[in-house]
Amino acid sequence: MGASASIPSLVQAQAAHGELVWRERALLGLGTTLWLKAAHANTERVDSALDSAVRAIRDVERQMSLFDSASSLQRLNARGILAHPEPRLLEVLTLSREIARRSGGSFDVSMQALWQVWEAAARQGALPSERVLKQARQRVNWRALEISPDRLRLNVRGMQLSLNGIAQGYAADSPRAALMAHGVAHAMIDAGEISLLGEAPDKQPWIFGIVDAAGRQPDENSLGDLEVVGDFPDGHDGVVSSARWHGLGQIGGRKHQRSAKFSICG
Repeated sequence: MGASASIPSLVQAQAAHGELVWRERALLGLGTTLWLKAAHANTERVDSALDSAVRAIRDVERQMSLFDSASSLQRLNARGILAHPEPRLLEVLTLSREIARRSGGSFDVSMQALWQVWEAAARQGALPSERVLKQARQRVNWRALEISPDRLRLNVRGMQLSLNGIAQGYAADSPRAALMAHGVAHAMIDAGEISLLGEAPDKQPWIFGIVDAAGRQPDENSLGDLEVVGDFPDGHDGVVSSARWHGLGQIGGRKHQRSAKFSICG
């Protein structure tokens, strides 16, 4: 049975067992702060569910993080080859390749070389030269990623992968499944992307908002400074948000900056 199909039965089962107990976990992972919040009528059950959810996140991190030099992804980037990849990594890379194919390469997990060039330029308050960009682009090619259960191979010298555009969503789905396996029907998983179950602690639909892309912070006691993306009455939704702001300083008498922000709910 799919996850969304099982939510009504979980909600009914918990309603029959009395008041919900809410528990939280906050942790660092995937280069950011992660937050899990879940409820169940049985305290031991929700604590056990959250422990299982944290283990699921750590497993994703161990395989896909760019912030851990020992992760499977970083070992692949360093060596250009990885024997016997674990199922989660194999699944995400296979899906990434299919998305790249369907998008004509607009989504491309081999873009890490370009990301590094732009990050280095931003730190120096400069724009990357066309020569440096051209060299980086030569190492970007999703078709050069060889995927099989036996091995992963990067078939372009210097090519590196980043799963930041997909791993955080996967890291939200995995603990969600772990929570539901323990009978949890009300939860919020923030793993860099958001996954929601059931109702919020006030027994109302979850409400999601984002701050300005340029980094202005909201009043912690008010939603007035947030752009509210929406509420989620169905209780089995997800939110993907991305924002990036670069201030590159004065270059050639001109101020260069970029900002972008978007959210997808579904």
